[in-house]
Amino acid sequence: MGVKVWRWGSKEWKDVDEGIRRKVVATVEGCMIAVYEIKKGAKVPMHNHPEMQMGVIIEGKGMFRTGGGDVTLVKGDSYSLDSGEYHEFEALEDCIVVDLFIPAREDFKKEVKEPDLII
Repeated sequence: MGVKVWRWGSKEWKDVDEGIRRKVVATVEGCMIAVYEIKKGAKVPMHNHPEMQMGVIIEGKGMFRTGGGDVTLVKGDSYSLDSGEYHEFEALEDCIVVDLFIPAREDFKKEVKEPDLII
């Protein structure tokens, strides 16, 4: 039990695509948190995954596209995507996005670091 702490500075950025990088900042049984830095004009291409995804736009503005349509999201907006939902994201401004995946994404697990501190 106790508190697990992951220090921001101990995590490395992973370049995902042109203008997109990610830090997996915390993970426990059943969920994972990742922070994305997405430069204006960069696009996370249409994809899906079996994990549910929730997120919040910390900085910037972007366009989410799904089979149901397009929506512009700005700083402070949050969202959720069901498991298997096809989606893409295009940064209309430089963005910082925090995503929560439930359960943790298997394909990101190699980026996971142990907690820096457990008290």
